[in-house]
Amino acid sequence: MTQILEEEKLTARTLDMQGQPTRLLGRDADLKAIEGLLHRDETRLLTGPAGVGKTRLAVEVGRRVSGEFAQGVAFVDLSPVRDPSRVGFPR
Repeated sequence: MTQILEEEKLTARTLDMQGQPTRLLGRDADLKAIEGLLHRDETRLLTGPAGVGKTRLAVEVGRRVSGEFAQGVAFVDLSPVRDPSRVGFPR
C-alpha cells in the first residue's frame, strides 16, 4: 500500500515485514516501551535528534506488532513537515 497524503506530499507505505538487513542491537528496553505505548489511545511519535535510530526503531516495532492490528502497520516519514501544528489526527 502506498498512499500520498496531499497536504504535505507525504507517503504512507506498508512496512516490509520480511525482516531488516541488520539486527537491532541494544534497544530491547526501547522496543518494549514503544510496543506497550501502541495499545494506548493517544497518538505516538518518535522524536529526537537526527541519526539516533528513530526510523530503524519504529520499523522494528512495526515488524514485531504487525499481526496485532487488523489493518496492518504503515510508516509515514514526517521529516518533511516543518510546522508541528500540521501533524495531528482527527478524534
